[in-house]
Amino acid sequence: MFSPAFDTDERSSMDCVMPLRILEAVRLLHRMGYGGLRFNPGLSASGMFWRIALFSQDSLDVSGDATEPIGDEQCLRYSNGEGYEFNARQFPEDVGHVTVAEEILAALPKLQRSDPRNANDRAYTEWFARLLPLVKSTSGLPIAYWDSYGEDKGWKLAWPVDRYVESPPDNQAIPTPKKDEHYVLGLCDEILGEGHVSQMTFGWLRGDPSLATGKRSKLPVDGFWRTHGIVVEFHERQHSEPVPFFDDKITATGMTRGEQRKLYDRRKAELIPQNGSILIVIEQSDFPLQKNKIARDHDRDLRIVRRRLSAFLR
Repeated sequence: MFSPAFDTDERSSMDCVMPLRILEAVRLLHRMGYGGLRFNPGLSASGMFWRIALFSQDSLDVSGDATEPIGDEQCLRYSNGEGYEFNARQFPEDVGHVTVAEEILAALPKLQRSDPRNANDRAYTEWFARLLPLVKSTSGLPIAYWDSYGEDKGWKLAWPVDRYVESPPDNQAIPTPKKDEHYVLGLCDEILGEGHVSQMTFGWLRGDPSLATGKRSKLPVDGFWRTHGIVVEFHERQHSEPVPFFDDKITATGMTRGEQRKLYDRRKAELIPQNGSILIVIEQSDFPLQKNKIARDHDRDLRIVRRRLSAFLR
């Protein structure tokens, strides 16, 4: 048995519906194209509390054995010991999964819609679509780890059930095309002759304070080249065009998601040069597009990027 407590604990995992609303929100975001959204659920050492970490696949180091990002800058965490408090905000007991989905997007600004060709994301979202009905039919929460459970025997549903379930697909086992952002940053690496630091943060570059906690999160930049002192931001269409539905939703700072994105773009444009680095913005629209993605031609695209960088090369 996974834990003797599962046979004797009469509590239902759904006494608080927030865990279920979070899982329903994950499914909603997957269906809306955010296939890069991942989660890592588990139990505390006591077996009393279910925990979950939500993050973008892009923030996970797949070269090692990590199952979630290190630190909290790129990760949204919840424990059912917090009841209806999620992302440092208190929600009503009748909270809906759409509201929770909006909060996830507000907390994970780097989470963007996936390339439909991404086989990793497609396999993962299909796996999750099979898992969620089991959660609902059994009232059991998925568990990938338990702090007191040393041997890895795979994923389980627990509280009140105790059964193994299909584990998520291995990201490294499925070849997938790079996102446009990563493709363009890789072209910059070729031109600059230096690998970039992805999602670099600086103490002087932060967002507005959360209305609930007063915390100001660091704002990551897409790519940073230390030797050249260059920051590159790759702007997809949401930086210049309104995106329906979620752009109008209120974030933890009290602004709409669309307003906040514009404000933070301006803040980067002001503060990065002030602090001694060069900011270069490369637009997705600089390239020929096909189905809202770059119609990739390496030599042509390399020339496009070289023109954007040439004026700033030392």
